[in-house]
Amino acid sequence: MFTDQSAVKGTIAGLGKPSTNPSIQNKYRSNRQYGFATLPTASHDQRRWVVIRFPNAIGGDRNERQLVWVEQYHEESEPWVTYWLNAHVSVKDGSGTMDVYIGAPRHRAPGHHWVYIYNEQGQKIAEAEYQVVH
Repeated sequence: MFTDQSAVKGTIAGLGKPSTNPSIQNKYRSNRQYGFATLPTASHDQRRWVVIRFPNAIGGDRNERQLVWVEQYHEESEPWVTYWLNAHVSVKDGSGTMDVYIGAPRHRAPGHHWVYIYNEQGQKIAEAEYQVVH
């Protein structure tokens, strides 16, 4: 197994420390699932995001982009995809969210998957897991 067992300890400049419970959501913010998500390969809209919350965001209201590193693993292999992503960040009334796109399950093998998200300094800021089922 190639999963990252390190602690979630990173911060994002201008946002601070994220909450420890990111959610996996579809494009339209329905079907929010915390912790472990089950994603059917036959669902109508399969685009998914990991949504990270920053309950004590620094600074005023804004919309911006933040660069993050994303690694995705499958239960039987090394990372099947890694990439830098300019993630969308929204801050309003001192609370922030960061949307990190993880793609469509139909392009993934059935089974257990892990997602790890890191800041530009290489510190892990979030992790999530999901299962692709037929």
